[in-house]
Amino acid sequence: MAPATPPSSSPTALPTLEALRQFNRSLAMDAMLPPLEYSNFRQRLIFTSQGLETMLLRHVLNDAWKDVVSAKQKKKSSKSSSVIPWPRELRVVGSRVISNNANEVNVTNGLDEDEEEHRDALSMDQCVDAVCYFVRPNDPIMTRVVAKKIKRFLALQARGDRYNGKRQKDETTKHNIIFIPHTSAICEAVLREEEVIDNSSNNISEHVTMMELPIDLVPLDVDVLSMEMDPATTLRECIIDNIPFNTVQSVAASLVKLQDAVGTISKVEGLGSLSEKVIQKMMDLKVEDYDDEVALMLEASRDKDDEGKEFSGKKDDSTPSMSSEIEAMLIIDRTVDLVTPMLTPLTYEGLIDDIVGVESGHINIELSTIEPEEYESETSDQQEKVIIALNGGDSLYAEVRGMSVEKIGSFLQDQAKALRESHANFTNRDKSLSEIHKFVKHIPV
Repeated sequence: MAPATPPSSSPTALPTLEALRQFNRSLAMDAMLPPLEYSNFRQRLIFTSQGLETMLLRHVLNDAWKDVVSAKQKKKSSKSSSVIPWPRELRVVGSRVISNNANEVNVTNGLDEDEEEHRDALSMDQCVDAVCYFVRPNDPIMTRVVAKKIKRFLALQARGDRYNGKRQKDETTKHNIIFIPHTSAICEAVLREEEVIDNSSNNISEHVTMMELPIDLVPLDVDVLSMEMDPATTLRECIIDNIPFNTVQSVAASLVKLQDAVGTISKVEGLGSLSEKVIQKMMDLKVEDYDDEVALMLEASRDKDDEGKEFSGKKDDSTPSMSSEIEAMLIIDRTVDLVTPMLTPLTYEGLIDDIVGVESGHINIELSTIEPEEYESETSDQQEKVIIALNGGDSLYAEVRGMSVEKIGSFLQDQAKALRESHANFTNRDKSLSEIHKFVKHIPV
């Protein structure tokens, strides 16, 4: 869950966060844009977790903060404001989240008795030009699920089964396995074991490819950055399995990217053994970057030899180093305090996460919870769910998110009382059009 913002202070946004968001978006667009030679290209996106889909759609390709403000300004219903389309230029015809249930895992190279249960999903995938699978590098179980789905698909395709008559025989569906933010040795081993890729290359045929999408730090709010890593998987990998390399590498690389955006952070401290490994790895990566920079400067100096300029091995003094927007950074290892996550939170946002569950800065909640008078007759099985962003874009939520639950009742009563008094003063005398607009603008939605 994102850290709560104290109600007495407003969050301060880093100016470079928008640049980081744009950089992440350009990476995703470059990886997912269809080839220029295909005018009728269509693709389907498959995610191994709901959090991955929410992160990519709402925080990378769109701005969740602006979505909240836009929905309030347009006074959309809760249902319509929760629907965010994929960018049109990606030509996405649909997306879905898969799970690791028995039907997903227990499949073979051929076709088994539960083939019919998969025909609908496979038929949807076969009527597109490409299927993109988004996987985390520390999730070998879902990597195996994806590999088996591709093998089943290729088996049906080789047998000539097609469920859409519009597809031509010479048309084939391409499968892109995309790891966010990088691949891992264990997931590559799973793909080789399932014979989806071989040892000589990253694909077994021209129709299956594996790639990386290096999106690590994602801005969830104006003052919150997150890697959106599964805490349970990360803790198991670092503590129980005692193989923290992937986690340390990912965190260190993300902190180097952060300093590329905001400038070098002069003071860095850590608590816990893992934090010390992250700091050491971060320094190693920065040294590697410096060595690469020096190599480029040496190469550039050779081009200036004809001009009689001498290379000093130092940066040009005319280009001042960027001053950091962050003065200090404290890295805390979760193992320093394993008790706090098990306590019951007493803040408004903490209780929402404890009861409903906050994922990628959003909650997935039934419509009847938001608009109970419109859905009284529907049962819980019939009720639709909506995805709602929780961030500072909602001014009222920004005030109460970090407030103790003991104070929320009296706070909301004071807000309602102030609104009634404002409404009474407004209706007691004539108002100009500008005053009416100003009054309506400040009414909480």
